[in-house]
Amino acid sequence: MRKITVLLFLASALSWADCTQMRKATAAEMKTWARVKEVVTAAFQPAPAGWKDSLAESLRLGELTEVCALTMPSKHQYLGATITYSILNPASRREYPEEKEVKRLSDERDALQRKPDSVRAKINEIRARASEKRRASKAAERAGNQAEARRLWQEAAEIDKEEEPVNREFQASIAPKLAEIEAKMKALQQAIPNYDTRVQVMLRVSADAKPATPDPEPGKRLNEDVVIWRRSGPAPYPGAVARVSLEVQGWPDYRETVWSRIDQKMLGSLVQ
Repeated sequence: MRKITVLLFLASALSWADCTQMRKATAAEMKTWARVKEVVTAAFQPAPAGWKDSLAESLRLGELTEVCALTMPSKHQYLGATITYSILNPASRREYPEEKEVKRLSDERDALQRKPDSVRAKINEIRARASEKRRASKAAERAGNQAEARRLWQEAAEIDKEEEPVNREFQASIAPKLAEIEAKMKALQQAIPNYDTRVQVMLRVSADAKPATPDPEPGKRLNEDVVIWRRSGPAPYPGAVARVSLEVQGWPDYRETVWSRIDQKMLGSLVQ
């Protein structure tokens, strides 16, 4: 899962890594931040029984007193936070029908990649001849015949090379079927969500209606749900919230539990 750096307005100690000049926040910006804090704090309920959450760590929202003088009020990101909800002792998870077929195909792929007896016999014969040459080479070396030892060792190395075309021929013989199996597996896996006992909630609250990094596409998908609220008209003042994005990533069943802990209507009210 993706991790998003928490960028919070935390009193005068707010750290702007790339900012060389600070200015005092305007009354409008402070008022906006107070509203953001109020709404965000109220919009997220603690994890239910059997779960834990990172609300206390992820939403430590202080006071806004200074902002970066290099950032226009209309470009402020008031909040960018990741909140994690984790189920502690999950029951057996729901299984998707595609999983059994993927397992069957995986076993078929493994069986296909095992070399048949005829191929293993060829390889073993090559290795046996190479080993015989190396034993003879070591015997020549012990007898003090260094030239003969080097010659026999080189012959062993040449015999080793005979194994490569045998392997290539075998791989070529299974390549079409292997590609077919892997294509089927890939297609099936696209219908199976990624399992994790954690659900991550990415929240962004910004005055920037068109961020440099585009928001994810809104909607429900296999591994994430995305909701975005945008101000329909012009901002009433510079620095007013223009966009709120909420992205929830995790196992579908667990996502439903987390969505029940989030007041979407309240978050959407920030752009009204």
